[in-house]
Amino acid sequence: MFGRMMVVVGILGCVIGASHQALANDFSADMIGQGEEGVFQGKMYVRGGNVRMEMAQMITITRMDQKVVWMIMPSEGMYMEHPITPRDVIASGTAGETERKPLGSEAVNGKAADKFEVTYDYEGESSTVYEWIDPSLGMPVKIAAVDGSWSMEYQNIQTGPQEESLFEVPEGYQKFAMPSMSY
Repeated sequence: MFGRMMVVVGILGCVIGASHQALANDFSADMIGQGEEGVFQGKMYVRGGNVRMEMAQMITITRMDQKVVWMIMPSEGMYMEHPITPRDVIASGTAGETERKPLGSEAVNGKAADKFEVTYDYEGESSTVYEWIDPSLGMPVKIAAVDGSWSMEYQNIQTGPQEESLFEVPEGYQKFAMPSMSY
């Protein structure tokens, strides 16, 4: 479960990183997500196309500029590395958009947001999500599966510069590699 959640979080970082590349502001925000694994809360920092997500026992750094996701385990002093492939970016809903339907305005955290139904295609497969855009920030404040299976919401958004060191593996951490299994 831990490994699966890490990959999901990394892909969510791709979503934010790729969508944020067009935005002018760096920011930090509290995140609240829910899915099959339950509800989780954390903190997110964005600088350029790079994203850092901090949750209970893990930190995930998505470096779009290096095409890599680092999954950091502070209690172990270790990290894992996962390359970002074009399939990850497209599967996360950051490329291959084929349709965007406006659905009106809806409140997210007590603030008006423009709601859209967005469809993406990849290798003949179609996927649709809801996306709420805060017009004053020009960015998504909530993203959710149409079937309700998952959602991610951003609260307490603070725009402004973010420290460069937040987007690096901490000094002294050891790279962890899964041992290969041979039968």
